[in-house]
Amino acid sequence: MGTAGITGVLLLTAFFLGAADQPDPDYMTEVKTECHFTNGTERVRFLYRDFYNKEEFVYFDSDIGKFIAKTELGKLDADTLNQQEDTLNYYKSQVPTVCVPNYDIWHSVTADRREPDASDSAKSKMVTGIVGFVLGGIFIAVGLVLYLKSRKAALRVPTNEHFIPQ
Repeated sequence: MGTAGITGVLLLTAFFLGAADQPDPDYMTEVKTECHFTNGTERVRFLYRDFYNKEEFVYFDSDIGKFIAKTELGKLDADTLNQQEDTLNYYKSQVPTVCVPNYDIWHSVTADRREPDASDSAKSKMVTGIVGFVLGGIFIAVGLVLYLKSRKAALRVPTNEHFIPQ
């Protein structure tokens, strides 16, 4: 069964569970496939993930070799898909047929995008900025307290009870 067949099964499941009774104007389905590489192609993991309205409900993990439900909506799908040997074999075969042959392409795109570690100078500047920010806050707080105390003293009005006329 291909991707179109699985999508059909998932849509029918959503319909029978009542998700299609009142369609959401922001309705969204999404499928993500990922290849995770550890030590080059020494250890490769393939993930097929299904989302409904931005929530992942079922996924296939090549390390486990079956579909796993993440929500109530995904339980029926996972059970149905795990009973279909041809579907399981198709997704298990993605590691040697899709991930490994395309390692050089994906590695060249992702490995070169990593940010280099911050230099000592950049770290020092960041610490200096944080310390300056904290000290500035302390000075503002102390200044505000002194200002409010001086205003309170200036607002005291002498009372007439101690006034002795001459």
